[in-house]
Amino acid sequence: MVTQTVAKMLRITVLLLGLAGCGGGGGSGGGSPAPNVVESIAVSPAYISTDTNTSQQLTATATYADASTANVTSSVTWASANSAVVSVSNTGLAAAGAVQSSVEISASMGAVSGKSHIAVTSPVATLTAVIVPVNQTIYTGKSWLPTTWANANFSNGTGQSPYTLVKWTVSGCTPANAASVNADGTIAANTPGSCTITASSGALTSAAKTLTISDPTLQSIVIIPAAPSVAAGGNMQMTAMGTYIDGSQKNITALLQWSTSNAAVVGVDNTTSKGRITGVSAGSVTITATPILPGGHPPVAAATTTVTVPGAPPAQASVNLSPIEDNTVMWSSLVGSRKTTVYSYEAMFTNPAVAVGCAWYYSLVLHQMDASCSEGKLKFNLATLAGKTIVSATLRLQASAASTLGIVPRTWIVRALATPWSGTTITWDNSRGLQYYTYSQSAHNPPTFIGQIIDIDQTDTVRNWVAGAYQNNGLELVLGDYSIPNMYDISLDQFEFHSSEDAGGRGPKLMVTYQ
Repeated sequence: MVTQTVAKMLRITVLLLGLAGCGGGGGSGGGSPAPNVVESIAVSPAYISTDTNTSQQLTATATYADASTANVTSSVTWASANSAVVSVSNTGLAAAGAVQSSVEISASMGAVSGKSHIAVTSPVATLTAVIVPVNQTIYTGKSWLPTTWANANFSNGTGQSPYTLVKWTVSGCTPANAASVNADGTIAANTPGSCTITASSGALTSAAKTLTISDPTLQSIVIIPAAPSVAAGGNMQMTAMGTYIDGSQKNITALLQWSTSNAAVVGVDNTTSKGRITGVSAGSVTITATPILPGGHPPVAAATTTVTVPGAPPAQASVNLSPIEDNTVMWSSLVGSRKTTVYSYEAMFTNPAVAVGCAWYYSLVLHQMDASCSEGKLKFNLATLAGKTIVSATLRLQASAASTLGIVPRTWIVRALATPWSGTTITWDNSRGLQYYTYSQSAHNPPTFIGQIIDIDQTDTVRNWVAGAYQNNGLELVLGDYSIPNMYDISLDQFEFHSSEDAGGRGPKLMVTYQ
């Protein structure tokens, strides 16, 4: 019994001595506990869907045996299963390339690792700020072609795609017919109101913007002629031209209130023939034309001019002006270029001539309708009329070839051009874009026999030219209807006037009487 007890005590002593020998520094000092063991690593975000060419910071968090955690992002070893899809730096910054795919990113410490799953997709494009300006106002009677191309901004902030063709939609109009989209993509302003417009490209649609349709507002008034003279007992029609905010000009004589500073010298009609003045006695007066504007329109200054009644009747003189340019521009369906320029030495029937109209004919061999059409352009130098009061102006034309087999009746039109042109560059194609002053347009029947003289009043047009209200870009002689007649028809509607080169002096004349 004593022996067993002693042996047990010896074993305890040896065990204690052994434990004491486990300490560092010769076994005489105290020891520290063993470090915690890493049991798992979590990578966040664990699942990512990102655009190509973007970056994402990953974070690694370690969990230890005692349940404590720590951020070990800078201590782990980062690796990508496919660096062509997503590469990762030693700080955990994952960078997606241009390849659309998915990949695993791992963060490891020894045998323990965690993963993040990244899916790389293409950026989503969104149409932003494609309507320029943001809110648009257009005027009735006009059409607006908004930009048909827009940048698509990418959601990943990497910039913009190449220009994308967009389609414009007009909706929610008040009233319903305020605006519409034409076949050519222009937006037509029909009546005052407002609409919503959007641009779209495929499945992408821009934010809605407001389109306002307004009547153009009057900006200024000019009275024509400026500072005229009228004889006692004589009369003259004054004209008031209004310029609007959209750049258009209109004859607004009948829309104004007309008054005179002294009716005993010059009277002015403000009822049935507004703006018509009558000379009463010698002297001078101020004639005023005042606008009557609808509510809400900005104020416009009244226009004035000085009218003089001389003691003796003003002398009148006349001048016959020949064109400085008179050209025939032709087109033929048999000419491939469609841009033929023909001057007055070449016309269908006579040379030289200014031609108007078409020759239609159906080819039984080719089974097609062919055509040859012509237009005339005239331009006059009015320098000798500067500062003069225009009493009357007449365009005189003499037919050198009359229309012959005109199966489909057509009128022809004379109008003053608003667009400059040159006889050396005018073609059938570019003459399609020439603008004209609407007030000047008049329609006429074709001449019926050779030698027929046609006189066309151009008093208002010449007054406007001389007064500078409108730019003198000459006159255009065009067919009123270019529609093709029924098949199997032969229709020679073309007729011609002598040009200024005519040796007999039968070319166009602008006959002007002035004071």
